[in-house]
Amino acid sequence: MPCVIKACGGLLDVGLGQGVHGMVVKIGLALDVYVGNALIAVYEKFGFVGDSIKVFENMSERNLVSWNLMIGLSILETLSSTEVRSSFRCRR
Repeated sequence: MPCVIKACGGLLDVGLGQGVHGMVVKIGLALDVYVGNALIAVYEKFGFVGDSIKVFENMSERNLVSWNLMIGLSILETLSSTEVRSSFRCRR
C-alpha cells in the first residue's frame, strides 16, 4: 500500500490519495507504520499540513522516518513552533 500512496503523490491526484487513505482505514492498514509514513509524505506533498499532523498523531507506532517527515514538514511549511512542540511533547 505505501507504493500506491506514493504513486498518488507522484500523479498529484489529491482525490485519489484521499480515496486510498479511506480504503486503507477501511481494510485496517491505517496503523501500519509504513502506510502512515507514506500518508504523511503524500499529504505533505499536497500541502495538507493539518492532515499530515493528524496522521502522525494517530500513529500507534512511529519510527525514524516518521519523525524525520514531521521535522521536514515543520521546516518546509514553517509551522508555528507551538504546534510542532505540542505534537512532539505528546509523544515523549
